[in-house]
Amino acid sequence: MGNTIGPPCSRFALCASRLKGVPAVPEKTLGSVELASAYDELSDPQFTHGKELIALLDVARGDWVLDIGCGTGRLAAFAVERVGAEGRIVGVDPAPPRIQLALQRGDRRL
Repeated sequence: MGNTIGPPCSRFALCASRLKGVPAVPEKTLGSVELASAYDELSDPQFTHGKELIALLDVARGDWVLDIGCGTGRLAAFAVERVGAEGRIVGVDPAPPRIQLALQRGDRRL
């Protein structure tokens, strides 16, 4: 299996600790409510790059966007402003607690 060091969250924590400005992730399971609750703070760099990608793709009114690994829906909520009432955002994530937080954002287009 190569040089793996444990569950995926452990590998992420090791990598994140090497990146400037990215906080190390405490040992939590990927699907935990605790990690889902801290997800927005931990994913700030990803959110910034996601916004840049949405701009580069020229996402516009009426577009449909598939957000794979949507987490808590933070980037999807940003994108929904670009697609307007005519568009749609579809988000998928392997962690049910994150999906629940995304649904709590209250926008029917998400």
